[in-house]
Amino acid sequence: MNLLPIVRRELRLAARRSLTYYARVLAAAVAIFITLGTVYASLGAIINLAMVGRGLFRSLSLLGFAFVLIEGAFSTADCLSREKREGTLGLLFLTDLSGFDVVAGKLMSHPWNSLYCLLAALPALGLAFFIGGITAGDFIRVALALMNALFFSATLGALVSVLSYRERNAIGTALAGALIIGGVIPSIGYLLMNYMGTTAIDPVFLVPSPAGAAVAALFPALVPASAGVFGWSLLTTHLMGWGFLASASLVLPRIWRETGSPGFWHLLFHRVNDPASGTAARRRSRKVQGPAGDDPWYEVNPAFRLGLMPGRWGMTPTTRFLALCLVWVSVLFVYARWLVPASVSRTGLSFPQNWLNPPLFIGAAFLFHYILRFAVAGQACRALAEDRRTGVLELLLTTPLGVDDIIRGRLLAIKRQFFFPTLIVLGMDLLPVLTGLVEVGNAGEMMLIIAVFSVAAAFLMADMYVLAWVGLWCGLKAKNAGRAIRQTVFDVLLLPWLFLLGSVAFLAIISHGQFTPRSGIPWFSCVLPVFIISNISLAVWASGNLRDRFRAVAAR
Repeated sequence: MNLLPIVRRELRLAARRSLTYYARVLAAAVAIFITLGTVYASLGAIINLAMVGRGLFRSLSLLGFAFVLIEGAFSTADCLSREKREGTLGLLFLTDLSGFDVVAGKLMSHPWNSLYCLLAALPALGLAFFIGGITAGDFIRVALALMNALFFSATLGALVSVLSYRERNAIGTALAGALIIGGVIPSIGYLLMNYMGTTAIDPVFLVPSPAGAAVAALFPALVPASAGVFGWSLLTTHLMGWGFLASASLVLPRIWRETGSPGFWHLLFHRVNDPASGTAARRRSRKVQGPAGDDPWYEVNPAFRLGLMPGRWGMTPTTRFLALCLVWVSVLFVYARWLVPASVSRTGLSFPQNWLNPPLFIGAAFLFHYILRFAVAGQACRALAEDRRTGVLELLLTTPLGVDDIIRGRLLAIKRQFFFPTLIVLGMDLLPVLTGLVEVGNAGEMMLIIAVFSVAAAFLMADMYVLAWVGLWCGLKAKNAGRAIRQTVFDVLLLPWLFLLGSVAFLAIISHGQFTPRSGIPWFSCVLPVFIISNISLAVWASGNLRDRFRAVAAR
């Protein structure tokens, strides 16, 4: 095998990035803060230490599983599609490298940062073993499940990267595939367990998913013959990962060429996504040849028109979120029609009994809000990053358009694209809110429901505004949109939580466990100022950098 030169090249590039060193320190710090904060907070209350250790172990394990599932797919989703866009993939095949050498070399180098973060957090996970409630076998099984999930998601991302051309399609498809296999399939098994009234999840939903090994190790009561399910899930998903690697190695040499007669895989996957191909070119020409007089902003700000180009299959954010809304309504209908018995409410309307399940609707609202946030971050980061990569930004700077005009045009495009998706998401939130207002008779409960909905909507719109500014700045200074998306999501969505978590852990440590929820401290009044100050600071910082350093950064 000749994969070592590729590994050496990629590791040299990774060694020059500061994120390689900061990420592992941050992962260890987060795990330590959660561990120490939980341990010291439990000292102020009469809690069984075995319960504390078990709860801490499960919380850290689930957080780590979500991290490796998402980060593994994200780290490799654009590793080979980027080489195809830059035209350097053919140079690798001019040497004696095979498809397996190229794919395995990329796979061995890109997920290393994620593996370093996981290894940095594992010692904090092992502290739960000394607190009590778990055994050494539990720790070993969870560590194996996490590493296997990282390998599975990384190989899936590599396969998607081979079959993709555009960065957004590669990242979106890889993340969707990892979340469906690692999250949706086991969740369906859990819902069917509740519907059937059984006490265990069917192994059919656990064995083909990397989450099966994690569930069997963390919640053995939910899995029949948990030791067997753990082994079969670990073996099956590991073999699936090797299957993804073999498929990527076989397909890559057949679709990287841009000349000659295209093969089956080229026609099926590559041609649709290649902007130079006939399908994508015709789609783009139909959009570009539209009448410019339909919208006055087309003539006032050309940067606004550049930001309204359609995505894959010509879909806009509005159509994507309409599809999401239809899926949610279908799930809600199935839940209300078959999963709960019907009863007549106090208003005389026929509602399913206990259909207003707070965890269900709160979890769905949380998911929809963060999908919208991630979509805004991705669109903002790709805007200037793609313009800079393709040379469009350089051409814009030679026109009479000023920096403020370019920024305003991009922001207007983001607002136009996500105006209706925001209304769709808020409408999906409003359905259970209105139903809850009809059902409850207490004025205090009505005010509480309205206040929660208003605060959630305000936070959503504030985060979207800040994500647009920070995403534009990170996309301008980053070399590719993937890194810009990571930086934007971390700065806006994760950094305030990390600061709040570190503050709680610090106060719990210095007070020797006296700073607990039992002390009567209004936690919400502590959370709200942190997010308000964070959003204002990030918006001012990003907007100032864009206006003052736009030309200097774009000229690099």
